[in-house]
Amino acid sequence: MWAANRRRIAIIRRSIRESIERLWTISIIAQDSHGRRQGFRLLSGYASDTDRGKLYVALNPMLAKAVLGELPHARINLSEVRALKGDLARLIHQRLCGWLDPGQSARAGIDTLCGYAWPVPGQSVSSL
Repeated sequence: MWAANRRRIAIIRRSIRESIERLWTISIIAQDSHGRRQGFRLLSGYASDTDRGKLYVALNPMLAKAVLGELPHARINLSEVRALKGDLARLIHQRLCGWLDPGQSARAGIDTLCGYAWPVPGQSVSSL
């Protein structure tokens, strides 16, 4: 029985380690209202020692603040994005997600939405 429990624990630890290693690959690029861009990794540090069963994970402090609600950020439902068929629909969806928080509502005119899709006046689908 002890051996079976040790195997289960080893499987759980391996699964956690693999999940954290997938998180390590996530990068985020943020842009402020002045057009300045910065890149971040979700995790700022990661180390594991399988022999001793130790795991070290450090969240990126800038992203942790956004997740905890201390910095502005946009939540984009990737299931919704994947369900959209066109690039323009995805672009408009992402812009609206950046403008409105979940559960909020606001008015947006057709000119505003077209400005998201074609930021240069006179540009059309055929010119993209």
